[in-house]
Order: sequence, then C-alpha cells, then structure tokens
Amino acid sequence: MLMGLKAPLQQGTKVPLTLVFEKAGSIDVELSVESLGATQPGKGM
Repeated sequence: MLMGLKAPLQQGTKVPLTLVFEKAGSIDVELSVESLGATQPGKGM
C-alpha cells in the first residue's frame, strides 16, 4: 500500500520508495509506473 501520496501516479514516471523491514532495516528502491495490464519486464514479446 502506498501512503501519503500528494498526487496521482503518472504512467511512464518513476517514483522513489523506501521499504522498511522489521529486522533487516530499510532499503531505497525506484518504482516504474506502468498502465494496468502491462506485461512484466522480460515477458511478452
């Protein structure tokens, strides 16, 4: 669940995220915003 969004996500953009784990700490990742029904990277064609 994404919380605290200030605006809707826009297709084709990248969003920085921080994942927080109870025992492993936190890790920063980047989310690529795709349309609903988009294929997974490396799949499809």
